[in-house]
Amino acid sequence: MKTLYLLRHAKSSWGDAAVEDHDRPLNARGIENAAQMGQLMRKEGYNPALILCSSARRTRETLDGLAPSLPANVKIRHEPGLYLAPRDRMLSLLRETDDAVPSVLIIAHSPGTEELALGLARSEGSHDEDRLRDLISTKFPTAALAVLRFPVETWRLVKPDTGELLAFVRPRDL
Repeated sequence: MKTLYLLRHAKSSWGDAAVEDHDRPLNARGIENAAQMGQLMRKEGYNPALILCSSARRTRETLDGLAPSLPANVKIRHEPGLYLAPRDRMLSLLRETDDAVPSVLIIAHSPGTEELALGLARSEGSHDEDRLRDLISTKFPTAALAVLRFPVETWRLVKPDTGELLAFVRPRDL
């Protein structure tokens, strides 16, 4: 089994129009939401073995907010290719993951994050999965987390419409 956690970066600041998009920081709410999501991940036992994080400042600061709640031995890779990546690029990066890694957290951007979640989740899931898919389809807000599990032993076999959608948590749910 492989587990994928998909996290959209927390709320960023638009306070300085001169700041390039890649360099936008989190705002106060984003900093708080990132810490809250980290606490939720610890409480629920969501323990990624590897984190693939976009190189953008807002994703790196989201990771900083999660960090106190993450396992000490988690490996982190900052991936420039995740910056504003479409779902296919995100899936390609995931499929390149070493098969010894049981779980991956991707911290990235919209719309790729929600498109990947919806594309990988089973379309013929349980009633709960259908409800979660509807929530994701409606809006995948900043700092929201989707959790999917795949009945495969290798990341190369992760394919669309095969993931069990276990959870979708938004900051307002906390």
